[in-house]
Amino acid sequence: TVLRGSGKIEVKIGIEFVLSEISKHLGSHDRVVRDAAVQALCEVAGRNDRRALEHVGLVLEHPQEGIRTQAIGMLLQLADVDNYGLVDIVAKRLSNLRKEVRETALQALEKVTTKGSEAGTQVLERWLAHHDAVVREA
Repeated sequence: TVLRGSGKIEVKIGIEFVLSEISKHLGSHDRVVRDAAVQALCEVAGRNDRRALEHVGLVLEHPQEGIRTQAIGMLLQLADVDNYGLVDIVAKRLSNLRKEVRETALQALEKVTTKGSEAGTQVLERWLAHHDAVVREA
């Protein structure tokens, strides 16, 4: 949005745009760039922000294993363990067509939930009842 008044132009940029621009760097091949992007997300979005978590959740699908694994740490920088939004975003990757993404999602679930937690239990029940055998086997 561009507002004109008093001879000044004020540009207001929406949070979605800012998050999207920062998130473009989450899958960078340069770890320093990825770290800076996560730090920026922490400052812009705040803790447990679902929109920021959705962007980082996409990194769990990155083709490179090291970047997928780092995404788990990124998620934990942005959200509390057992946060329902976080657990849900990770659990969505259990139905990914690529086995390595499903495996990363399982690793992530072990770190973003505590044993016996309500969030973890609900996810486990939902995915064990999933209609797709590949998802259940993950």
